[in-house]
Amino acid sequence: MIAWVKNQNEQWMIESSLYDGNQFSDPLVTVAGHGRTANPCLVAGNNNIFWLAWENYSTGSFQIQLKKFQSGTWGNTITITDPNYNAYEPALTIDHNGNVWIAYSLVEEGEKNIYIKKYDLQTEQLSQAIPRSEERRVGKECRSRW
Repeated sequence: MIAWVKNQNEQWMIESSLYDGNQFSDPLVTVAGHGRTANPCLVAGNNNIFWLAWENYSTGSFQIQLKKFQSGTWGNTITITDPNYNAYEPALTIDHNGNVWIAYSLVEEGEKNIYIKKYDLQTEQLSQAIPRSEERRVGKECRSRW
């Protein structure tokens, strides 16, 4: 599976294509709607399940959103971030239980801080991976190492 951003007649969208071992499928519109989409991040799980995260600007701020591909179709969009802040640069990984971990940067008080959330595959619930009080400290420590 691959995914990319496309701008067609000023409508931003994400398209995807699945590789069957011989060729890629025709492009499928995966994300479309109002606003602008950017920076797709795709990760493969078990049993031909894929997860896609991206930035979406449609409510006055950039939000991180998530979607699952399973059994040949894309599921509903899950909004990961608070609409009161701009969020950027999603990164994904999947653990041994199939849970999806989403890391992203969030602009607060003029600084980009790193946040991590977990989407539990069994409960379909989103939770903070690091207590809110510790997240800003983690973001600052990671930035100082780079």
